[in-house]
Amino acid sequence: MFAISVKAEFPAYHQVNLPDGFIEPLHAHNWTVKAEVCSENLDDKNMVMDFYILKQMLDKITAPLKNQPIGQIDYFEKNGQSAEILAKYIFENLAPMLPEHVKLAQIQMTEAPGCDVKYCILRLMQ
Repeated sequence: MFAISVKAEFPAYHQVNLPDGFIEPLHAHNWTVKAEVCSENLDDKNMVMDFYILKQMLDKITAPLKNQPIGQIDYFEKNGQSAEILAKYIFENLAPMLPEHVKLAQIQMTEAPGCDVKYCILRLMQ
């Protein structure tokens, strides 16, 4: 299996409902997102896919989130605003954009230094 990854950064605001019922004040993070894709086979250029194209796809998904309170976006209003939900959102939007032979292995989000979350599908190939 071959794998490649790209990273993007974007500032965005969120507000999380904590387990004790407390709602955090709206606050910003400079999010870092890493998208890792994989394939059992290489394309006709002997690549999983072009890094530049993958980065453009990731940037297209994150562009509407930049400098925005993500809670104002319908998806996050319905599902929550945690880093976990943000990673799932990016995964769900990136996966269908990929070439047929390429599978999205995982999305890793960094909310703050030392605070990472991953969203992945464990069974990629069957």
